[in-house]
Amino acid sequence: MEVKRRTAKALVTKLSSVSELTRTEALCELRLMSKHDPEIRPVIADAGAIPLLSETLYAPSLASQENAAATLLNISITSKEPLMSTRGLLDALSHALRSTPSSAAARSAAAATLFSLLTVDSYRPIIGSKRDIVYALIDIIKNPSSDPRSMKDSLKALFGLSLYPLNRATVIELGAAAALFSLIVKDGRVGMAEDATAVIAQIAGCEEAGDAFNKVCGIEVLVDLLDLSTGSSGRTKENAVSALLNLVQCGREEVGESVRELGLGVLDGIAGVAESGSAKGMRKAAELLKILDARSNGFLEQRLEIRILNWIDFVIQTDNLRKLVDLLDLSTRSSIADFDAMANGGGLETGFSDQGGFDLPRERMKRSKRTLKGKLPVAIGGGGYDEQKVNVGEDD
Repeated sequence: MEVKRRTAKALVTKLSSVSELTRTEALCELRLMSKHDPEIRPVIADAGAIPLLSETLYAPSLASQENAAATLLNISITSKEPLMSTRGLLDALSHALRSTPSSAAARSAAAATLFSLLTVDSYRPIIGSKRDIVYALIDIIKNPSSDPRSMKDSLKALFGLSLYPLNRATVIELGAAAALFSLIVKDGRVGMAEDATAVIAQIAGCEEAGDAFNKVCGIEVLVDLLDLSTGSSGRTKENAVSALLNLVQCGREEVGESVRELGLGVLDGIAGVAESGSAKGMRKAAELLKILDARSNGFLEQRLEIRILNWIDFVIQTDNLRKLVDLLDLSTRSSIADFDAMANGGGLETGFSDQGGFDLPRERMKRSKRTLKGKLPVAIGGGGYDEQKVNVGEDD
C-alpha cells in the first residue's frame, strides 16, 4: 500500500506540471489505475487529486477533459465524500455537461459521476439545488444530436435527483416533461424508453406533474405504453403504471377518466402487470386497478364478463357446458381462478388469476354471475337452454 501511496502522490504532483505532455501522461495513468484498482481510489483522493481533476474539466483539451471526468467517476464509486467536500466540484461537473466543445465521453462520465453521488440520500438536495446541473441534464436528453451513452447517463442522474421529492418540481419546471415524453415517442430503443419512464414515474409524484404532462399529452403516451398492441417491455409498463398511480394519488381525477375512456386494451395492460410483473409492479398495478374500479362503477366486473363471454362459444362446443354452468351457480364459491383454470384447459385466458394477487370480492363475483347467467343463452346462439337439464341454482 505504501508503494501505491507514493505512486499516487507522484502522479498527482505531475498534474500541476507546466508541461501539457506530463499532465496528459499523469491523467492517463490515474485513469487506468483508478479503473482497475479499487484500493487506490481513496489513495488518489487523499493525495489531493480531486481539486486538480476538477480544474482539468475546464481545460481546452478534450482528451484531458475526458480523462479527468473518467477518473472522477472511478473515484466516486468508493470515495464519494471527498468529492462532495471539494469546493467547486459540482460547478466543474456542470461545466463538463454544458461546455462546447466538449467530448461525448466527458459529458457521459460527468453525468455518471452525478448519478454515483446521488446514490447517497443526503447529497440529493445539494445537487438538486444546482439548477444549472438539472438544466444541463435535461438539455442532453432533449438534444437529438446527443450520443446514446450521454443520454442514458443523464436519464439515470435525473432519476437519482427525482428520488428526492423536493427536486421533482424543479425538474418539471426546467422542462423535463416535454423532453422525456418526446424521447419516448421518437426513440425506439427499449432501454431508453425504460429509463425515461423511470424518471417520469418519479416526477409524477408532485402536484406540478399533472399540468406539465397534459401540455405534452403525456397521459396519453403512458396509456399507449400499456396497450398490449404497442409491445412495450415489462419494465416500461411497470413504470407507466407507477406514473399513472402517482398522478391519480396526487388528485388528478382526469387521469383515471382518460384511462377508463380508452377501453379494455389499456386495462388489460394494467392487469397484465398485476398478474406477471415484479412484486413491486404487481402491488402498484393492483392498487391502480382498485382505484379505477372504485371510480368507474366496477369496470373489473365488466372486464371479467367480457373475457368470459369471449370464450363461452369455445366451451359450449366441448363437454364443458356443465362445468361452466356450475361455475355460474350462485351457491358455489367459484372465483376468477376457477374460470381461468377452465379457460387454460382450452389454451385460452380470461385475463385475471388469483396468482396475480387480485380477485373480485365474493359479493361482486356473485353479481357478475347473475349478469352472465342472463347472457349465456345469447352466447349459445339465441336458442336458450333447458332449465330442467341446466339448473343455475339460487343465491345463497
